[in-house]
Amino acid sequence: MRIINQRLENIFRHKYQITSVYADDPNASLPVSDAYALLDHRWTSRELLTEIAKTKKPVWLYVFGDLTIRVKDLNLTLMALEGCPVHIVLASRAQKNLFLLLYPELEKNLIIAPYPVSSNFMPDHQARQNICNELKIPSNSKIIGYAGRWSEQKGTLDLLKAARLLDDENLHVVLTGHSDNLGFAQLTGSWVDETFPKKIAPFLTKNVHITKSIHPDQMPHFLSALDLFVCSGCFHDEDYNLTAAEALSVGTPCLLSAWGGHLDHAQRVPKSVTLLTPQLGNEGYKISMNELAHKMNDSKLIKESHLTLDYRAPEIPSTLLKNVSLNLKAQRMIERVDFLSLNGKLDQDFYQWLYQSYL
Repeated sequence: MRIINQRLENIFRHKYQITSVYADDPNASLPVSDAYALLDHRWTSRELLTEIAKTKKPVWLYVFGDLTIRVKDLNLTLMALEGCPVHIVLASRAQKNLFLLLYPELEKNLIIAPYPVSSNFMPDHQARQNICNELKIPSNSKIIGYAGRWSEQKGTLDLLKAARLLDDENLHVVLTGHSDNLGFAQLTGSWVDETFPKKIAPFLTKNVHITKSIHPDQMPHFLSALDLFVCSGCFHDEDYNLTAAEALSVGTPCLLSAWGGHLDHAQRVPKSVTLLTPQLGNEGYKISMNELAHKMNDSKLIKESHLTLDYRAPEIPSTLLKNVSLNLKAQRMIERVDFLSLNGKLDQDFYQWLYQSYL
């Protein structure tokens, strides 16, 4: 999210002379501006938010994918901005539909604006040979990879399990990023799973290569080296998946869960995206291990030259924000962060109702 915010801030500042304000800066003061871009919905500085509301200036409010578990903060932010011209900016069609389940009266304030991909994401045709040389991978191998947070939330463990299931000497998995162990509140009531590094340990074979977290400027080279980018996560915040968009931008095909923002990627570049079908079980929506392994092995996706995602700031808001009222069925989300589970058992009816738009 930090990278997304930096790119958005640069776009608003340099192209549109609009001031960006962050939710988590306790020392921030409100600059004079003709409009404001609020780069987060999880506002902690109520005083600053109140100052912005008093100006009655146009506001772009960016709502990220964890809105379902931070709906209390979102609700307070929306109430504070009532009466201002506001665009609530969402990254995908799925996220817009999910938002409307929570706030059905706010459709006129909603707009979709995909996260920006940096202009330096161009294909690097030497990258594959370079990574083969660096990691001692035979050049005739199939290289499957993932970049970003390593967690069950993102399907990292499933990727390694599927590779083990295939047991193919010619298949190599390359991971870059870091383990942050987030995304477990739905099932455990805790934000941290300290056991995740131990969970992946049995699957770290000689054909699994873990590289240190790379600088964002190096990401085009890493993604260009892959034959296939994989992300099978079906957790709450896959509202877009910027790394998948970056992979497509350099021409690397993607194998993605048919979930959230991944559906927009598949619509935009259908020849380069294969979707995995989520199935509802006792632990929520998951991807079948057999389907994941089969499509990793049998993927016939086309490497396109590259996908250009030109980001443009939305038009200046003119519609006043009013009628802020959270759907009665969703109000329990304010009262408990583990709203998806009851005594360790998934509340399937509520879970299906909430995420019907993500499928």
